[in-house]
Amino acid sequence: IPATLTYINMDHSVTGSPELIPYPDWKANTAGDCANSITTAYRIKVDECGRLWVLDTGTVGIGNTTTNPCPYSVNVFDLTTDTRIRRYELPATDTNPNTFIANIAVDVGKTCDDAYA
Repeated sequence: IPATLTYINMDHSVTGSPELIPYPDWKANTAGDCANSITTAYRIKVDECGRLWVLDTGTVGIGNTTTNPCPYSVNVFDLTTDTRIRRYELPATDTNPNTFIANIAVDVGKTCDDAYA
């Protein structure tokens, strides 16, 4: 998969399959570049503060070929600037290699600075 997090330009009318555009760019979709990229975007949420929260499983492959070059992480993007503003790497003690984190929930408190996933 060339890019794990993509979007479709809704301003263009196309026939057939639309072009998938990497979000926020190609560099941020480099599998295995744990600190700078998203390896496998599994779940996403948008909050009322204009941020995109992305759960990255860090996995590559499927079935018996699955590897984990990167740990699970939560990445937060500012949708106004299309820049990553936060990355939290889940410690190995908080995950289990025999299970899969299936979803992400975002709770925003009284202000946008008071948010948790």
